[in-house]
Amino acid sequence: MLLALVGPVNGEEKEARRLLGKLILASRGEQKLVVEELYDHGDTIIKDVIEGWRIGEISVVEVEGVQTPLLKRGEGDYVVVMTGKTFSGGDGGTINRASRGLRKKLRNVVDFLDLSSADSNERIEAAMKLGLSQKGDYVEVLEERVGRQKDPSVREAFEVALNIALLKNGDETQKLESVKELGETASFPARDFIEALRTEAEEIGGDGSSDLIRACVVALEKIDKMQKRV
Repeated sequence: MLLALVGPVNGEEKEARRLLGKLILASRGEQKLVVEELYDHGDTIIKDVIEGWRIGEISVVEVEGVQTPLLKRGEGDYVVVMTGKTFSGGDGGTINRASRGLRKKLRNVVDFLDLSSADSNERIEAAMKLGLSQKGDYVEVLEERVGRQKDPSVREAFEVALNIALLKNGDETQKLESVKELGETASFPARDFIEALRTEAEEIGGDGSSDLIRACVVALEKIDKMQKRV
């Protein structure tokens, strides 16, 4: 068996590869903990390996007595997951398949991958994508990552994304505060969501709805005023 390095592996990729290899070899009980660690990494190798795992291109072979995960690149062409070295001189070993429950968690890892990208524009785009989906599962993810953003423009984008998500998933107090903050930042991507929330509040009525409606009206005015300046 021959192992040869394809190219230099940087520190971030090296750690991502270590975790991916650990995940593939881990028991079901251990896999959940390793997945949690992957959420904090943004290297593209994570997406490559997870996609390969999904379609049956991850296998495990014994190399010098050690169980070694491989990623199939082509017919008879394999790369060692943990090192990035090419593998040759033997078959691809035994195909390793992720369980259905793990596949769902791995999809989330891919969805959240760009939130940890070194590219600030990719982080902004990823955060906005999650926020605009308004899925409840993404609220906690965005909350955890807002404080990590050192770049003011990136932090603002994460805050906008979080507030948009809270318009649907927050309690009444959170919805009110989110509307006010989105108005202050004159966030145009939030406009339709605020309009929909105002309509919903008007239809439902009840205690507290008047404050929310007023906040929505003010926020919409600020957004529209900003758009006229652009």
